[in-house]
Amino acid sequence: RETQQGQPKELKVISIVGLGRIGKTLLASHLYDSPAVVGEYEARAWVRAAEKGVRDVLREILRQLGMQSTITSGGGSVGKSCCPRNSKLCASLRECLGTKRY
Repeated sequence: RETQQGQPKELKVISIVGLGRIGKTLLASHLYDSPAVVGEYEARAWVRAAEKGVRDVLREILRQLGMQSTITSGGGSVGKSCCPRNSKLCASLRECLGTKRY
């Protein structure tokens, strides 16, 4: 979004922290699905990162952004962190997002 003067707004990050089982994920999912958020961003992905490796998280984000061909063209097995493969996935994600708001 832009300010009233036509300048782009500053990027902001909001952290949700607290003890386990108090509803942090529920709060985040309600915000993620709210019409105000859905209409504000061109690219969105919801990934549960617990117990997943970096490669799996990157692949899931790309899948949700509609980049299935990038994921399958890499081939090979999905295992622990593999620098060249993760670099390719990161580059694909960077290219996909470009100047989109996310």
